Amino acid sequence: MRAWIVPACLAALLGCARGARPAAAPPMGPWVCAERRAAETEAGGGDARVDAAESVLMFQTGNEAESPARPLLTVPGAAADGERFVVEVRVPHAAPGEKRRFWILPGRAGLKLLDGPRVETEGTAPVRLRARAVIGGTVSFVVEEIR
Repeated sequence: MRAWIVPACLAALLGCARGARPAAAPPMGPWVCAERRAAETEAGGGDARVDAAESVLMFQTGNEAESPARPLLTVPGAAADGERFVVEVRVPHAAPGEKRRFWILPGRAGLKLLDGPRVETEGTAPVRLRARAVIGGTVSFVVEEIR
C-alpha cells in the first residue's frame, strides 16, 4: 500500500521543479553612445550644471530588435605608406529620407580621414570620405552613431 507514495512524491517533486524555473530575461542589447539635449535627460549627479539647450553625450542600452538599421563601412583591406583611399559609409536598411549621423574613427594609428570624422547619411545613399594611410598596413575604422 505504501509503494505508491514514493512514485507520487517523485512525480510531485519533478513537476514542481520544472514549473519553478523563472522565465529567462530578454538579453540586454549593446551600449550605444547617444547625443541628446540636456533637457531630455534625467536631472541628477555631478557638480556642474548644463544649460537645457546644450547637447550632452550619454550611454544607453537597447535590444537588437529595437536598434535601428546598422551602418555598413566599406574600406580596402590594406594600404601602403602614403596611399590615399576611399571609405564608404551607408545604411542598407534605412528608410527613404532617414538621416543618420556617425563618427568614423581610425581603428589603428597611422590612418587619417581627410574629410573629418563626422558624416551624415540620408536613406541608403552612400557617403564617401577621403582617407590616407600615413603608415601602411591593415585598414580598419570604427563607426559610432551620434543620436
